[in-house]
Amino acid sequence: MVIVYQSNTGFTKQYAEMLAKAEKLKLDELDEAELSNDTEVFYMGPLMAGHITGIEKAVKQFRVVGACGVGMSPPGRDILNTLSKA
Repeated sequence: MVIVYQSNTGFTKQYAEMLAKAEKLKLDELDEAELSNDTEVFYMGPLMAGHITGIEKAVKQFRVVGACGVGMSPPGRDILNTLSKA
């Protein structure tokens, strides 16, 4: 498995680096990742307006088996449902 991320401010990159180090996984930035289409990836991207930025591109390019949105959002089931549908 590879951690693939997109970061706008640097926070997602920092979290992705920490997770990759802790789990001993390879790490690639979304726009620079040269992986095969069947590579299993854990995608990390910034939360913006109830959406994980870049997830559509990641899903088209790789086999996304998990995702993490980095940022803040109001608590509640509505936001979880919106994110899981995306």
